[in-house]
Amino acid sequence: MRITRIKKRDGRELPFEKAKIQSAVERAQRAAGIDDEQAARDVADIVEMALTRRYFGEGRVVANAARAVPGIEEIQDLVEQALVELGHAAVAKTYILYRDRRAQIRAAEAEEAAHAVGADATRTARGPRVQVSGGLEAWRRSRIVAALMDETDLPRARAEEVALRVEERVFALGVKRLSTALIRELVDNELVELGLSQALRRHRPVGLPRHDLRRLLGTGRRDAARATAAQHEPSADVTARVAGEILRRFALEDVLTETAAEHHLSGEIHVEDLEYPHQALWSSIPCEHLLRGTPSVRAAFDMLDEVAEAARATSRGIVLEGGEALVAALAKSSRSGSLPAFLSALSAVACASGRRVDLHLAGHPSAALSALIEECAALEDEGRAQWGPRIFVDAADLLHSVEAPPAPTLSRAVETLLARGRLVPTWSSARRVCVGPGSPRTARERGVLHSGGAVALNLPRAARRAGPWREDALLENIALNVEAALDALVALRDFQRNSSTRTFERRGRVTYALTPVGLREALRWLCDGEVRSESAERVVAFVFEAAARFAAARGLDVVVTPYFGEAAAVRFASLDAELFHVAQPLLFEGAAPGASGARGGDPYSCGFELASADPGAASTALLPAQAGIARAIEYGAFHPPSLLAALSSPSAPQPALDALLRLERARSRPRTGTHALYALPPLLGEHDDPDSNHAAPVAAHAHASQGLYSDPDPSRSGLS
Repeated sequence: MRITRIKKRDGRELPFEKAKIQSAVERAQRAAGIDDEQAARDVADIVEMALTRRYFGEGRVVANAARAVPGIEEIQDLVEQALVELGHAAVAKTYILYRDRRAQIRAAEAEEAAHAVGADATRTARGPRVQVSGGLEAWRRSRIVAALMDETDLPRARAEEVALRVEERVFALGVKRLSTALIRELVDNELVELGLSQALRRHRPVGLPRHDLRRLLGTGRRDAARATAAQHEPSADVTARVAGEILRRFALEDVLTETAAEHHLSGEIHVEDLEYPHQALWSSIPCEHLLRGTPSVRAAFDMLDEVAEAARATSRGIVLEGGEALVAALAKSSRSGSLPAFLSALSAVACASGRRVDLHLAGHPSAALSALIEECAALEDEGRAQWGPRIFVDAADLLHSVEAPPAPTLSRAVETLLARGRLVPTWSSARRVCVGPGSPRTARERGVLHSGGAVALNLPRAARRAGPWREDALLENIALNVEAALDALVALRDFQRNSSTRTFERRGRVTYALTPVGLREALRWLCDGEVRSESAERVVAFVFEAAARFAAARGLDVVVTPYFGEAAAVRFASLDAELFHVAQPLLFEGAAPGASGARGGDPYSCGFELASADPGAASTALLPAQAGIARAIEYGAFHPPSLLAALSSPSAPQPALDALLRLERARSRPRTGTHALYALPPLLGEHDDPDSNHAAPVAAHAHASQGLYSDPDPSRSGLS
């Protein structure tokens, strides 16, 4: 026999649910900074087994099984005992402290209720009525005491002092009805007068002024910067806009640290999608996790409901990986139009959920890749691909499929998709494969990948503060910004781990991203209007090395990616136009205030883009530098689409494809050793020096022997 019911403290009997025990242990784990789902499950199993043995085990016979109803206190005692015996002392302590605080809150409520029917009954009766969501309730000071103890962790004596002061003010007003919002304002006022700033921070509500709410209700789309960044996102409904604004304010006040929030607000960094701090930006999911059975036409359409669910669990979208067999089955189906119908269905899912649904095809070129590209191009030509999937594919495989055997139709389709950003060429290494935005996959990894958050770096501001020809100062400023960005990502990671909600619908490895913004503009400020390839490669490699070393010190899995920077590019340019004044605007294209937009110049460049938006000789001359940056990066993508457009030759019959071909050939050439990088201090354990501090702000050091990409031949190494 098994336990089926439990008894609450008020005498009610409810069904026994083992999952609630596991959930309570998981909350205690998160409060203790621990994430171990299996341990929580083990504790729940042990408690259930202990209850079964206590009431039914060891030959014990229960005359009336209905009397085998344990109380909630008995169950919680068993949870404490199980945690201690399993060696989870930190979790047990957190659990015990939580129980003790809840017991004090109940005691305060019970004592106040006793006073309400005793000598203070008359005082309570003449108090005002409180307007709550369910109607009107009688005034009870104990509610304030319980709320302060629960929300702000104030001791009972201090909470009662605040509640008494609030009650005196309320009774002095002589009102007959008041709202809970007004009571909160009165409580906050008392917290300010008593100097309880930390309690005030925890107690203060996150809301919207009526003016802002009316503005959101009257806005058809989000603000211009957000709309530019989220071209994948349709016009959000009123609920989504209001919820997003409230979550953004909550994230700035409660998720990020005060320093990280200050860096974000001032424009040193930009934390992406603060409207969704509890969700991943992107998820990369192998198709085998979604398919029901072998790849077929029916299986492809049957998995669409899970695709929609997975997409809604992110703030931007998902990438379906390894769909070669599925695409091949759709292309070879006897039912004509199966592949176009499936692509249209993916577009409908993306449009309905407001999230992108993209595809990644791996392996050597195949008929499946060719068929997918041609069908996507056909949808693009018909104007039905606004929400169609982008295709992530290795650049070498893509070029090979176009060149051998010759396929003019496929070449035209590739050109169309490259020019419009529907086809995203990537490159990878033997260790890691680029499968989507901010989601590198290791060689033998088969699980789900999540990009938990991203922070953009304001490189032009770092360059302006350093001054012309001060590359060492620029790298020092970048190092400080990288550390600030990583601190923000650590706060975001901790919040997602400790959130009581289910953060990610599908469990998997979580990475976080850094996105350089304004690389071209920063280099122009550094070199008096020029973009020098040597400086470009050093700056990019320094960002990668600083991110890797500082992230390792924080236990954070971070990638540097060209994605996620569109909103930051608009915001940074607007803020910097007000902060800095350009003395020589002709040297710095798009930097003059008022060049475009209401508040500043053109948006900064995103990612690793060096060339300007206008194609020509000056742009194509930067091809070696663009290829050098790609060589310095283990994996990545040729993104944004304007990168290929800027490097293309106007005279070429297929400009985008020609630019990709030349860029990939230049990237694949062996790297020369002409650029030794500024090296960061080594990580602990790399050398025998125990005093090396890899987590402190670093200055750039010109040591060719320690350069990350220095040539083996010392005679060829040196700083440019």
